[in-house]
Amino acid sequence: MAYPVFVKPVIGGDSIGIDDLSIAFNKEQLSAKVEQIANILNCDVIVESYLPGREFSVGILENENSGVLTAMPIEIIAPENNHGQRVLNFNVKRLDQEEVIQVKNKRLHEKLSALGKSAFVALGGRSFGRIDVKLCPKGLPHFIEANLMPGLSKGYFYRSCAMNLGMTYDEMILLLCRNRLDGC
Repeated sequence: MAYPVFVKPVIGGDSIGIDDLSIAFNKEQLSAKVEQIANILNCDVIVESYLPGREFSVGILENENSGVLTAMPIEIIAPENNHGQRVLNFNVKRLDQEEVIQVKNKRLHEKLSALGKSAFVALGGRSFGRIDVKLCPKGLPHFIEANLMPGLSKGYFYRSCAMNLGMTYDEMILLLCRNRLDGC
């Protein structure tokens, strides 16, 4: 695999174990990050090609009666670190330092929505979920990971509903409950 690579734990959520050292530019940095994760989180790691492009989360709502999927992409912009990189890590999320904005470019919105829906279906998602996507240097969207049981706090899933559908938090919760009850 060509460097740089991105190194993250196989377990956990909320970007636990991800920090500025997660981007490894050589074998020594890779080994150090693998060792750090093993020592602190006591788990294996995922090593993947590093995509330096923009980051998105695509909220997915399934109408359980019709099966129709609604995709709701948002862009997540982490602050630049000392190396000029944007790493959406645990502390950035915990301190709410990232900017979350609506995807207004229609073509990009369509591409992100199509990828989000395809990933949701391929992974057997049901009811609602969140698909994380990054753009490669050519601007093409790439699947990063899925959260098929996203938290219902006022995090990325809620923000995708609010920005794309104009929902309040209470409206989102009621929609999820009604949808699930109607689907039974």
